[in-house]
Amino acid sequence: MKKLILLSILFIVGCEESTPTESSVHPLVGIWNVTEITMTLGSVSQTITLEGNDSATIIFGENNTASITSTIDSESSADSGTWSVTGSYITVISSDADTEIWTYSISGNILILIIEETEDGVTMELEYKCEKQ
Repeated sequence: MKKLILLSILFIVGCEESTPTESSVHPLVGIWNVTEITMTLGSVSQTITLEGNDSATIIFGENNTASITSTIDSESSADSGTWSVTGSYITVISSDADTEIWTYSISGNILILIIEETEDGVTMELEYKCEKQ
């Protein structure tokens, strides 16, 4: 009798409906519209709001591809490459092999990307505020 009860329990447990695990898609994956760019040089900051004919779109693909297209002051540009994440840093390697490391954070549908660039001993910080489509 004990064997029958044990087998019944095993059968019931073994036949329970299992819920499929959701695929783990990184929250960066998707299409992001850049809404603001803030440039900081020392203690001076300037924020540019992209509106009207000015636009920039960043796409992070599930297959770790990345692309950016932009039109600023009627001048268009595009680039593509690959991306990877380590902690709160995203590394982007462009199609011409330039490597950039950005700090990123996501809150809801808002992505903040920050990079520091130094030229001739002067460091400038760029912060991109993006909204997910």
